[in-house]
Amino acid sequence: MKPGSGEDKIYNTWTKGKDTLLSPIISILLFLRIKPYMITYGSIVSMILFFITLRTNITIAAVFLLITILSDIFDGALARKNKSCSDKGKFQDIVADNVKFSIFTFGIVYAGFLTGFWGM
Repeated sequence: MKPGSGEDKIYNTWTKGKDTLLSPIISILLFLRIKPYMITYGSIVSMILFFITLRTNITIAAVFLLITILSDIFDGALARKNKSCSDKGKFQDIVADNVKFSIFTFGIVYAGFLTGFWGM
């Protein structure tokens, strides 16, 4: 995205609206001194728990998946509110997103909801 482009304006408007909506929860997280990286790493743990519980209890697995999705939303908003955005944090978030996607994919294949390329 080029700064000042139409896509950039839409993204900034969306981000500001989302941050405003999440502001009460973000304020609580700031009060509790929770850092964005804690939420990022917690979301990886939540996705691992999703993987572990998927075959035995799909309801609990869905709760862990929901926690993972919500934490992915909150970590960026918390970093922006805390003014702690950094290249390292952006990199960690991207890596964590890829790890979570991989765990999710392996989980649904392992649980038998999706067959692998070789018919596992």
